[in-house]
Amino acid sequence: MHGPSPGKEDTGNRLHHARHRPWLGLWAPKTDARLPLTHRDAVRNDGRDRILIAQVPEAR
Repeated sequence: MHGPSPGKEDTGNRLHHARHRPWLGLWAPKTDARLPLTHRDAVRNDGRDRILIAQVPEAR
């Protein structure tokens, strides 16, 4: 796995990874707060209650 570890900030090429790894966070409509993940070990997440929904390979 490339990029930052869950919970770690990517200090290198942040925009590059954001383009190829879309993260999804779910929000509570009444409070406008992000819903917390309950089973973090079951899904790839960024440590900020967002899950990885796709990974697009980069052509070289």
